[in-house]
Amino acid sequence: MTWFTPKSGLATRKTELDITGTIAANTNFSTTASGVSYTHSGDAGYILTSSVLFQASVPVQIEKNGIRLDKSDDVVWVNSATFQLNSIVDSGDKITIFS
Repeated sequence: MTWFTPKSGLATRKTELDITGTIAANTNFSTTASGVSYTHSGDAGYILTSSVLFQASVPVQIEKNGIRLDKSDDVVWVNSATFQLNSIVDSGDKITIFS
């Protein structure tokens, strides 16, 4: 098993979403598949079973262009494989999920 070290803890999965077009704020992103205007690579991410667990888990982190996002302000948990960002994402951006 490979361990990744995001800025604040250990994670066993690393998922990358490469943005290919502008995506509006509050759009759902999947940690397991590509979507409209983004391609998925790496592991199938798992971001836990509730918003409370997601926010409390140190190893589960989401970064935009290498900058860790605040899970209580910048990211909204939707389900164990889906989240939303509270900001616009542009072509060329990279979202990385450590889980």
